[in-house]
Parts: sequence; C-alpha cells; structure tokens
Amino acid sequence: MKHLEGLAAFFGVPVGYFFREELAALVDAQLELATALRDVPVRHIALRAAGLSDEALSNIAQIIEHVRHIEGLDDTPHRQADPASRLHLNEVTPTRRRRPGEQPVEQ
Repeated sequence: MKHLEGLAAFFGVPVGYFFREELAALVDAQLELATALRDVPVRHIALRAAGLSDEALSNIAQIIEHVRHIEGLDDTPHRQADPASRLHLNEVTPTRRRRPGEQPVEQ
C-alpha cells in the first residue's frame, strides 16, 4: 500500500485513481480542463461566459461545435454528467506532492 500511496503522491492523484474507473475519469477530466485553460484565449472565453444564461451557453456551445467542424477538429463529445456528483469530495481531491524527506500526513 505504501508504494501505491507513493505513486499517488508523486502524480498528485488520490490512491483510488488506480482502482476506480469513475474516479480516474474524473481526475482525467480535471487534468484535461486544466490543460485547456492554460491557453489564454480559451481561458478568456470561459471567464467571459460565466454568468450567462443556460440558453446563451447552449448557443455558444453550438457555435463552438460548428466552428470546430469547419476547422476539421475532432468531434469529442462533451461530458453530459458531472462524475463528481457521484463521489465524495475527499475521494477526488488530489494529494499534494510531498517534498523530499517530508513525512506523509495521516488522514
């Protein structure tokens, strides 16, 4: 178990990432989002969309899908349901990477 805890700490994921598909999918989705938000124009669009009505967000999503199609980009479906709604927060919070020599904190 110590080896798994070490791997989880190193990669900044909960131990359950290695055993539970829904948890792995949630962590992967969070990493995908974090990667996308590194792109400044993408982050700007996301921040400007905050507070818009559901109808406006739906319209914007349709426009984005149309432009992606025009530009020949993949047709990756967006996630319909939030997997986090089925998990407890303490199960999905990634562990902080420990510094060399630092002892693990008991939870």
